[in-house]
Amino acid sequence: MARIVLYIAISMDGYIADEQGEMDWLEQFPNPAQEDYGYAHFLSGVEVVVMGRKTYEQILSFGVDWPYPKQKTYVVSRNVLLDINSPHTYVVSSKVGQFLRDLKEQSVKDIWLVGGSKLNTYCLEEGVIDRLILTQIPILLGKGKRLFSPIPQSSSWHLDQASSYQNGVVQLIYHALY
Repeated sequence: MARIVLYIAISMDGYIADEQGEMDWLEQFPNPAQEDYGYAHFLSGVEVVVMGRKTYEQILSFGVDWPYPKQKTYVVSRNVLLDINSPHTYVVSSKVGQFLRDLKEQSVKDIWLVGGSKLNTYCLEEGVIDRLILTQIPILLGKGKRLFSPIPQSSSWHLDQASSYQNGVVQLIYHALY
């Protein structure tokens, strides 16, 4: 059975985007070694990508080729008529928790939960996230979009690995204890 993995960058104060929903603070952070923080290795083990509508639209707004051409993508949205402009992309609008449980059963490789914060919280409360890979950037944003919003119910996690990089980035990998 596949795992659902939330692999995401966060600020030191727990934000994934600024107040406008932008993530340009990630690009502005110095990365002289051009470290990918394990991204390429992680993506090679991903079969399916799941994201919310706002995240999907934000990725499309970057004006680049679709970054997940080898993965099937599911966009969680209440709008079943959402305009899809990427290959192998489908809308999921109802019974999302059950859909994700079924997807875990059907998939061989990992399922990447890309976000956003509402979908992250929903998936956490449904108990479908198996692994968290949090890449913490040493920046305090002060305000913005939190990793989880609204604040989720309590859950426990076990730290599997902690890695640090020369530019101050720390990556923490946890697995769920539910």
